[in-house]
Amino acid sequence: MTFQVAAWKMKSIIHHSGHGGNPLCEHVQVTALLAPRPRVGSLVYSYTRDEAFEDGALIEVPSGAAAAAGFEVPLIITAGVRREFVAGDDGGETERLRTVLSAVARAVEASPADEICFVVPAGELPSGQESTGADQLIAITERGDSGEPVMTLMTPEEM
Repeated sequence: MTFQVAAWKMKSIIHHSGHGGNPLCEHVQVTALLAPRPRVGSLVYSYTRDEAFEDGALIEVPSGAAAAAGFEVPLIITAGVRREFVAGDDGGETERLRTVLSAVARAVEASPADEICFVVPAGELPSGQESTGADQLIAITERGDSGEPVMTLMTPEEM
């Protein structure tokens, strides 16, 4: 099965049981993510996704791993997700990443097509190198720096 994210109607990538009213996702609105953001006042600070990649705050999931799980959009994980659920010294990073992406893919199958913010319980995910006690993984479909659809996986603390 392949999961697509259209530029103007984004498909959900992560699901949690009974999304209705999840406080972590309530403030994320489709219009806020899809519509151009109005500029109010002068710009004080700017930090792009490209800069976050350079800093190591964001890590691109290899396209082959994303495709193997059925995703056709770029997947990004935060440094926190990598530490919490993927990283390790035992050589098992690839398998843990595969497990994370599989949990996300299973959730997509069960989710409504118009969801953009999702929560996956940590019990469905592997343990990484450095536990911070995150009990959930959050995924948000949003626009990248060039307006392309991307899915970012993060811990609640990084939201």
